[in-house]
Amino acid sequence: MSFKLYTDCVLCAHYEKGSKCKAFPERIPTLVKIGVVKHEKVIEGQVGDFVRIPITREEYRKKLGF
Repeated sequence: MSFKLYTDCVLCAHYEKGSKCKAFPERIPTLVKIGVVKHEKVIEGQVGDFVRIPITREEYRKKLGF
């Protein structure tokens, strides 16, 4: 199995620095980060009803101010 570490999370509109997001403000669970669990629907233990909203790498760079 090949892991895309952080790619799905980082390229999400809800991602925040420090391995956090609006759904997981303390820390994104490891299985979500490595793509084993897809965040296309609400996951038990998350905050609110946030799910992954894909963004492009260009949008991510703009979000970071690059």
